[in-house]
Amino acid sequence: MHSQNVVHRDLKPDNILVKNDPSTNNSYDLRVIDFGFADVFTDAPSFMCVGTPCYMAPEMITGGYHKSADLWSLGVVMYGLLSGNLPFPDLPDTDKTKQHVLRGRYHLRGPPWETVSAAAKNLVSRLLTYDPEKRITASEALQHIFFHEL
Repeated sequence: MHSQNVVHRDLKPDNILVKNDPSTNNSYDLRVIDFGFADVFTDAPSFMCVGTPCYMAPEMITGGYHKSADLWSLGVVMYGLLSGNLPFPDLPDTDKTKQHVLRGRYHLRGPPWETVSAAAKNLVSRLLTYDPEKRITASEALQHIFFHEL
């Protein structure tokens, strides 16, 4: 998507489909769906706050985000897949959820994280980097050691 200058703006588990290809060993196709909030990325940051609050990057809430916001959302998804919890609570009061996201505090310790590899924790922390300028890019994420240790 990002190589085609498309930013999804609502990445979450509900919008990611996984298809197992039985003809190959452990091969899966991932499909991103629901491009209702997607937009063509330009160099000018967008100021529209859309998406699901607990998956939103902090800069989506404050304004001035670009495609790196999708990487934050993927970090939230990966955190949830690895730990069974979300790093930021999905509260009925969306303003309170956004306050948690804006604080940007999460942890990678405790029982769910004891069996998670160091490479996986590193990728999650690189995706959930608060400063979007320092956050890992999509192409960097695909080259991350986590994907080579699978």
